[in-house]
Amino acid sequence: MVKNKFFLLIFIYAISCNAQQKQDWIQFVGSQNMFKKIDGYFTWDGDSTKSLYEYYFKNKNYKIKYFFPMLKDSANNNCGYFNILGNRFNIKRKFEHNIACQLDPTYMDVYYAIFNKKKYILITSINDGSGLTSSKVICNLFDITKTSSIKYYSLWSMFGGEQCFGDFNKDGKLDFLKIQNWVDGKKYRSIISVMSLINGSFQAEKGSRHYIIFEYNKEFKPRLLVKNWFN
Repeated sequence: MVKNKFFLLIFIYAISCNAQQKQDWIQFVGSQNMFKKIDGYFTWDGDSTKSLYEYYFKNKNYKIKYFFPMLKDSANNNCGYFNILGNRFNIKRKFEHNIACQLDPTYMDVYYAIFNKKKYILITSINDGSGLTSSKVICNLFDITKTSSIKYYSLWSMFGGEQCFGDFNKDGKLDFLKIQNWVDGKKYRSIISVMSLINGSFQAEKGSRHYIIFEYNKEFKPRLLVKNWFN
């Protein structure tokens, strides 16, 4: 029994290592490559006297900052926030159980896309302290079409990232693939479902008629189990 548990932990660790880099489940859906990665990286401004550590995205064309909370910063409940084009966006209470309050700037990637005449910036990351063992990827999506009224959408997906976005049901609305995992006995399985941007929020499909279930084999490669997807 102990041996089985040990193997399961190693198994979970191994497939978690590629959370942001290897979105190999996309083969079951089909990549739409909507978002393109922006060159640059987040770097600390070097000032340790501030109440929050300030990181800025090193790319002169995009004014993006992330403020990482310090333990003494009780006013913000140890929750970070973004500054996009001069506008502040709090992360606090945007995710259940505040799972994204302390995002790791060293694992942040920034992407850009245009869809239906709307301009988007996507910032993906994992939570601080989780390192490469994290499989839950935080997707911070910003609609920057109107810079005076930027919209923030807080999303997450297991083994997710920029490949989670597209128009998968071909209804002309922006979709997000929500991937959730669970351990079924000795099997580590995942289910993919779709959420669509409707009336200002991402909403799950009514009736959950379309989904994909897969699992990782001993070689840590995804194997399709069930596919009820869009034509």
